[in-house]
Amino acid sequence: LAHLWQGRLAERAGDYPGCAQSMAKAVDLDPDLEAPGGSEPGEWAAHYELAVCRARSGKYEAAIEGLRRILGRAQSQQVVVYQRLGECYMALGRLDEAVESFRQGLRLSPYSAELAFGLAVAHDRDEDAAQARDVLTQALTRDPRGGTLAGASRIWIPPQDAPYYLGLASLGGEDAPRSVL
Repeated sequence: LAHLWQGRLAERAGDYPGCAQSMAKAVDLDPDLEAPGGSEPGEWAAHYELAVCRARSGKYEAAIEGLRRILGRAQSQQVVVYQRLGECYMALGRLDEAVESFRQGLRLSPYSAELAFGLAVAHDRDEDAAQARDVLTQALTRDPRGGTLAGASRIWIPPQDAPYYLGLASLGGEDAPRSVL
């Protein structure tokens, strides 16, 4: 537990490599670690937090490996895992896999604006403007101002994707000046 909490402190400080290192140590010492006090269910939270820290530190392949292992264990929370997988695949330029991950998440949570925005961005980056526009319209129906994208607790993988998502949402909402900003 000490390594888990040390990893969480490193994450709060923005030290994602340190977070990943501490979380990996915690999971190595106890693969079935029940992580208390996290936002995700305890039985897989440590593995999820490790994957997020790895992704945020640029270790996308390791994050993908960890997230894919979670899918078999996290029956109740697969939506967030598919979202993070989609983001990691997009960061690597593996757009077909990103699209599939976002679609899987949307099958489980058809009203998720975050997943719809992610899918729209993946299509946009894949230069499929028609699909991007269709999915973006659905996302904006669920969240007209893109508020879910601007939340303080929003995790961006990679962090520099935030302006892209927000700009595309503003453009889709016909707010061209805001999209440029």
